[in-house]
Amino acid sequence: MKFLNMSWIQQHLVKGGNATLIADRMAWLVRLTATAFVVLGAVYVIANSIIAWDINVQGKLGTYALDASDFNVQLLQMRRAEKDFFDRRTQEELDKFAKAHQAAVAALNRARANSQTSSHEIELIDDTLGDVDNYSKAFLKAAETQRTLGYDENSGLQGTLRNAVHEVESAAKDVGSVGLIATMLQERRHEKDFILREDEEYHKAFKKDLAPFRTSAAKVDPQLLRLISAYEHAFDDFVTGTFARNKAVDNARETAHNAEEMVPQLVEDSVARQASANKRSLITLTIVALVLMAALWWVARLLRNSLGMVRTSLTRSVTALRDTVDKVRAGEQVSGEAAVVSEDEMGLVWKSVDALLQDRMAAQQKAEAENEQLNNSVISILQGMDSLSHRDLTARVPVSKDIIGTVSDSVNALADETAKVLNNVTGIARQVAEVSSRVRAQGEKVSLTAEDERKSVTDMFNSLGDATSSINRVAALAEQSNTAAERATDVTNTALTTVNETVRGMDSIRETISETEKRIKRLGERSQEISGIVNLINTISERTHVLALNASMQAAVAGEAGRGFAVVAEEVQRLAESSRNATQQIATLVNNIQIETNETIATVNRTIGQVVQGSEQAQKAGEQMQQTQQITQELVEQVRRIAHASNLQKEVSVNLLDAIQKLGGSNENTAQQIDAQFKETETLQDAAKKLVESVSVFKLPAMA
Repeated sequence: MKFLNMSWIQQHLVKGGNATLIADRMAWLVRLTATAFVVLGAVYVIANSIIAWDINVQGKLGTYALDASDFNVQLLQMRRAEKDFFDRRTQEELDKFAKAHQAAVAALNRARANSQTSSHEIELIDDTLGDVDNYSKAFLKAAETQRTLGYDENSGLQGTLRNAVHEVESAAKDVGSVGLIATMLQERRHEKDFILREDEEYHKAFKKDLAPFRTSAAKVDPQLLRLISAYEHAFDDFVTGTFARNKAVDNARETAHNAEEMVPQLVEDSVARQASANKRSLITLTIVALVLMAALWWVARLLRNSLGMVRTSLTRSVTALRDTVDKVRAGEQVSGEAAVVSEDEMGLVWKSVDALLQDRMAAQQKAEAENEQLNNSVISILQGMDSLSHRDLTARVPVSKDIIGTVSDSVNALADETAKVLNNVTGIARQVAEVSSRVRAQGEKVSLTAEDERKSVTDMFNSLGDATSSINRVAALAEQSNTAAERATDVTNTALTTVNETVRGMDSIRETISETEKRIKRLGERSQEISGIVNLINTISERTHVLALNASMQAAVAGEAGRGFAVVAEEVQRLAESSRNATQQIATLVNNIQIETNETIATVNRTIGQVVQGSEQAQKAGEQMQQTQQITQELVEQVRRIAHASNLQKEVSVNLLDAIQKLGGSNENTAQQIDAQFKETETLQDAAKKLVESVSVFKLPAMA
């Protein structure tokens, strides 16, 4: 661009084309200054636009990272609701799962709608949405199988199985067969073992021991056989439902793992994008700062050189004119062509003054020559010359017809010509005064323009100060965010420690319950030994009863001699009957103890399974907390980088403020130079006034 070349500026300010007048130079200076500040304003607007766009991009990327983190949190809530549902089996957990699912989908949709999301990230988000929907469908299917199986032992297939068991137990007790009751207890043990361990082996054992149970029941009561069939069907349905439930749960957990595998990639993509955006922001701010500083330097240099050239041109013209006038006053001969240094207003003034001086010098030389020749004839015209000597150019010498008349006529002609010359000098001096006035007015306009420019620079400085304050606030907020993120890291570490302690506590509980189960089993074994002893006592009682009956019969045969023995035999018979009744009560108590022991063992085994699931869930929670800790640490690192970038932005703003202050100082220097030019113009105007005053001492005739 031509206006960036200083030699081109010099050509158009001092020697360029038709712009030779001072007024044209000043107008060109004003236009050039306005153009420079327009360029500076355009650069400032473009820089602000770039910074605003970069801040918007960083905000969008930050929102994307928050949405990805929110999705991770909601997915963890879904997993927690899933585990709580299969532990507690309530509608509240289903509602929590649905709420977390809606929040997770909303977070993904927000991330997908983000204007800074790339096509690869959109594809990844779409895949994640599909995995989340598949997980939700699989979980709802697993929940439906659990509802069919039963939320507790009184609902669903569990309730049907429980009712069938109670009916068979009640019928077996009514029959009173010890063998049937023992077989029933064996079947209940297989049933409870399957409920606790969910192994097909116990189902097969149940089916295997069911055949002799059916045979014994058919011999005793056909109605009991029908109840056993209902019990078998109920247990088969329960086994099928349990396996279907487990398969649905495994499918749901597999789809959940698919969705969880997407989370690290989403977070890694957001972290990488934020790091790239921070780097690009730093480069952009550096380039903008350099461009602004270059533009400010160019404008300052342009104004300094332009004003210096104008001032030099004006000073050179005025100085040349003043030196020439001083030489003329000193009586030196000055050539008009040699004295002309420019073609501006000062050059025109000098040309007029030079023509006047040349005419006057020619007339004086002619008068001196005539006076030298007519030295003896001047007495007749002394009176007339006396009036002329008093600067009264209106006076006239009488003209005679002799040679003195010719001299008188010449004197009169000289007076007329001198009056004309002085009138011309007066007019030219007035023109010089008018031109000086116009130059002064133009200088005032330039001064006002410089003042407006100084105000514009001041406003720009204030605006940039506000921007610097905003950047400082952003830096402070970034520091606060860094502190909050570090606190979040500490809280996550504390939560991870708590989860690990929970896992260790669950392991300790599992070991304690396992030891309790062993002790209860040993108690059941001891109760079975008691049952054997009770059977032995019952056998002895029956045999004693038979022996007492035989003794009574023998005593009756003996007659009177055996009456005492009969009394003893009756007493022994009563004791045997009491022993048998006592053994039956003990057998009933031992049977109840064994049933309660088996139920307790089943409850303990179920508790062990729940503790094992709780331990697994706590371990998974620990793993999730470790991942969360890593993600939180990465977020803390990104917040630290943002704070560092904010500090760099603050430093750039301070540099810009310094540049604006330097530009304000340059404007102050420009104003001082314009004031100096204004004073020089006033000096020129004063010189023109003095020239008019010098000529006004002559009494001149009125101009025709």
